Amino acid sequence: MYLQSHNWKWLPIVLVACLFLIGTGCGASTSEVSDKASIVEEAKDRGVKHFKDKFQLDVVFTESEVLDTSIADNVNLAGHVKGKADKKVSIIYNYKTWEVVDSIRPKE
Repeated sequence: MYLQSHNWKWLPIVLVACLFLIGTGCGASTSEVSDKASIVEEAKDRGVKHFKDKFQLDVVFTESEVLDTSIADNVNLAGHVKGKADKKVSIIYNYKTWEVVDSIRPKE
């Protein structure tokens, strides 16, 4: 009986509002995703060069994380020496200045 006596004039407005919220997305925008992808690519290029120039190591990065700017302007990369998956490497860059915050390489 509740359904029959209830006023449904607000239903279209609620549905449009829900569709708008879903359509605008609940996560990162396309430009944010694109920006993160370009940050990761730049960091990978710099990281490969860093390990090659500083330690004569050819590396492959298999994991990446771009931190939210509210935490830090950092991008973290992890991977390994090319052809030696057990020899782990990682590097952290500040993606605003491209300074190396920290890097870890396998012991010689």
